[in-house]
Amino acid sequence: MKKIFLLLLVLVTSSFVFSQEAEESFDEDSIENVVTTALLKEETVQDASVAVTVLTGDDIDERGIRDLEDAQFQAPGLYFTQGVFTGAAVSIRGVPNIGGAGASFSGNVSYRMDGSNVTAAWFADGEMFDVQALEVLRGPQGTLFGGSNPAGSIIISSATPTSAKHNYFDFEMGDHELAKFTLGHTVRFSDKAATRFAIRKTNRDGFVMNLQTGEKIDDKDYLGARMVTEYDFDNGATLRFTAFHQSRDDKSGRLMKTACDGVVIFGCQHTLTGGFPDPGGMVDTTTSYFTSIDLLTGIYPGNGLISDPLINVFENSVVPLDAYKVSHPLTPHKEIDSNLFSLNLEQNMLGHDFVLNYAYYEHEYDSYGLLNEAQMDRPYHMGAVINAELYQGKYSGPFTRDMVVDRSYSDNKNQELELRILSDSDGPLNYVAGLYSRVYKTTTIYELESPGLEYFGNAGVGPVGQMFPALANKGGLTFWAAFTGVYNANIYSNLQTAATNFVLSDPASLAAIAAAVPGLVASGLTLAQAQAAATGQLVLANFSNPVLRGAAVQGTMAQAAGTVQFLEAAGVATFKPAFSEWQNKFASDQEAKNVEEAIFAEMDYDLSDKWQVRLGVRWMDTRKDSLARSGVLDINQFQSVHYATEAEANASLPQNRANFETVTGRVIFDYQINEDTLLYFGFNRGTKPGGYEPAVDTQSAVQRDDILVDAEEHDIFEIGTKGSYFGGALVLNLNAYQNTINGNQLQRLAGLATTTYNGDTENTGFEVEAFAFLSENTRLDASISGNDHVYTNADGVNPRNPFGATQLLPLGADGTLIQSFNGAAFAANGIPGFGENYLNLNHAALAQVFGANAGAIYAITTYGMTDVGPVFSQFGSYCNQVFALTCPDPGINQDLSGNKVQGVPELAYKFGLEQDIMNNAAGTMTLRFEHMYIGERFVTEFNEMELPSYQFSNLSLRYVHSSDRFGFNLKVYNLLDEDLIIGGNVSSQLNGGVINYYQLRPTATNLQFFVRY
Repeated sequence: MKKIFLLLLVLVTSSFVFSQEAEESFDEDSIENVVTTALLKEETVQDASVAVTVLTGDDIDERGIRDLEDAQFQAPGLYFTQGVFTGAAVSIRGVPNIGGAGASFSGNVSYRMDGSNVTAAWFADGEMFDVQALEVLRGPQGTLFGGSNPAGSIIISSATPTSAKHNYFDFEMGDHELAKFTLGHTVRFSDKAATRFAIRKTNRDGFVMNLQTGEKIDDKDYLGARMVTEYDFDNGATLRFTAFHQSRDDKSGRLMKTACDGVVIFGCQHTLTGGFPDPGGMVDTTTSYFTSIDLLTGIYPGNGLISDPLINVFENSVVPLDAYKVSHPLTPHKEIDSNLFSLNLEQNMLGHDFVLNYAYYEHEYDSYGLLNEAQMDRPYHMGAVINAELYQGKYSGPFTRDMVVDRSYSDNKNQELELRILSDSDGPLNYVAGLYSRVYKTTTIYELESPGLEYFGNAGVGPVGQMFPALANKGGLTFWAAFTGVYNANIYSNLQTAATNFVLSDPASLAAIAAAVPGLVASGLTLAQAQAAATGQLVLANFSNPVLRGAAVQGTMAQAAGTVQFLEAAGVATFKPAFSEWQNKFASDQEAKNVEEAIFAEMDYDLSDKWQVRLGVRWMDTRKDSLARSGVLDINQFQSVHYATEAEANASLPQNRANFETVTGRVIFDYQINEDTLLYFGFNRGTKPGGYEPAVDTQSAVQRDDILVDAEEHDIFEIGTKGSYFGGALVLNLNAYQNTINGNQLQRLAGLATTTYNGDTENTGFEVEAFAFLSENTRLDASISGNDHVYTNADGVNPRNPFGATQLLPLGADGTLIQSFNGAAFAANGIPGFGENYLNLNHAALAQVFGANAGAIYAITTYGMTDVGPVFSQFGSYCNQVFALTCPDPGINQDLSGNKVQGVPELAYKFGLEQDIMNNAAGTMTLRFEHMYIGERFVTEFNEMELPSYQFSNLSLRYVHSSDRFGFNLKVYNLLDEDLIIGGNVSSQLNGGVINYYQLRPTATNLQFFVRY
């Protein structure tokens, strides 16, 4: 790095050597002539009365923009981060991607690539190469680009045989063993036909070192190939065919780490006190969902006799503080396969341009990673081994400790057809109108598998099934509640019996009793009392005898096995057979099909030589079909009905259909103040259709009809100006807007899944873009955005802290903060030394609440005292009273009015400074410095956690020979190698409420050589 800084210093200093007269280094009209297609016609950015940022292909190359993560800093109000599931989180103008949990929902931003709608995942996993332009349209674009983009649209247009300036080949190498090859070449078959070929291959080592496996993860192996063919017919029609493929197959993770100061009951301290914890901490697992599963099957760490819910399996886990180091046994994996085909036919006749466009797009994404990015330190109880086959053997082998692996999968297919007519008139009226049809199909799956979950569903893979073959084909809640209930209820009494029998038959023990009796009698006890006391002391002492403990465990397990077999044989109970592979997991799946049909029209009319009005309207009918299997309570494991096959289970699910009619439109007035300055203002209506929310009846734990969520409406008033000043030396575009959102489709966590509901919000903001030519060789560009997005009518229960606790209080005088019902049950049974009943709960009362499952529920239930009263936890859920699976009190419903909408920074800015340090007959050498700042953002709607602000800088040095035939570009990303958090979300209470955050990529110095021909 020091060598690079020295090189740059030498180059800057040497610029004074090139003192000969240079040609003019910039064109004052270059920015003003940048073209946008935001209004479905080509016009300059400065003439378009819409907030749009256009990055040309040259901008992308010169600034070293690799993908949308880099591009977000080039447009005001655009924010991007990798998503935790199957794609990306994109926000425009303070409207974050916080709605639409189900696959039937549309996003707030639409993405278009070469005439086709694509998903955010296309941008998250792909790269930008051989691009004509990237356009970021801010604000609703529903009139011309569909009705499901109230935040804005991102449009990429590939270079075509007509638009491409040159053929080229470039090679880029750099840090992390980067090797990137790009080729763009046009083949002209005749004066009527030509094809543009482009290909990119990228290989890079991972950013993250896994200390346990010794391998680098989060690498990249990307292939992209595109073909654009144009043919001009004799009648003036033009046909364009585009085919684009991109794929990845690598060990890519999500650059995710966790932040949590572990605390009992609530998992993380920030759940109680708010704030953003220092990265590197781990959740306390004493009350997590997966802990409960392991406790129920008796494999969770304990005292050698029984599992102990008070033990935190992450207590001694290694969590490197370095943002780019992890330590766990799993290698993540990601596969991407994307294909896009589009056919565009244009014909000018009868004074109009007729355009017919057909597009097909598919994107398949499959990603695996370790939940929480850390290994559980504690081995299974009593050395148990589970022979699990996670994800059909992708991660398999004998497991001695738990490991929760998540999978995100999506398969999206899109077909669309559009016919539009554009007027071609020099008169005061011009218009565009059209018909649009789209069919979008998607399958999304989020799954969690662990050895413990597999054992829960199939006893045969673990110790119980191996010890008792008759039970190897059993699994599920009812089986384990009975087995573990019998075991827990008898283990200590059996050990007491074994210890008593041993003492009464052991000569040495009998001699010790005889020796102790006289002294006890002398203390005032009767002979019988003295013999009982001496015997009891030796019995308790032998509770730690490993031989006796082992025998008690084996005997009690045999007792439990015999009991459950008897219960089933007698017809008293029915236990499910072992689950199939598709059931041995937490799964939240949805299949959706959206059919959209629309009619749209927009007209421009010159009211005078200075005034123009634009009127646009779009009517859209959306039919949504939805089939979902919800993971809210994991119905595959807890439902009473057993399905033999996945197809049988899916057939039982409700299949829903609904129609949504939405109307979007805009009215915009333009006023040409002078030749160089435009003022515009108007009203814009943005809409997003509703959808089906996968829902579960938590009382009976079976799926019921899905909930219909209403459509979302945005009413935006905007005023802006675009101008060129000081003879073109300064170009300044700025706007301000107010967006009232009715029925905002908001998310809240429910278990390990999310649900969607409607609420109202208000968003006020401004945007500034400036381009200044400080001299012939010095240029400055800057952008600023501000947002104040607040809830105006919304409420919700905080699932991680439903009763509003702010601190844990001691249960007893010894300062204990948490207890399990094991201790209460054993104390009630008169067995000392295994916990105290601080809350005056008794065995009979618990049994009455929990029924037949009482013994098993003891093993998974913990309780503590808070400043708002006692809190009980099981399966990662909370309650303010003793409960069985479902709490009768959902918690305190909080009014969110006035809270900030999560994920929205109040202020963000970027500025770039370019200096031509050489500009003569030898060529042009340009030094560019960029600095970016993103402000604080809240993590949740309850505003109790806030992501820190971040800022960083990039530097590049670009040389182009005077022939424009070859050159190089030296790029330094994240100049000071800052460890920066650029995004994050909070997990559910079932996972302890940890904050998952995403890092900016580490510093990288890359050198690109290019040849044009």
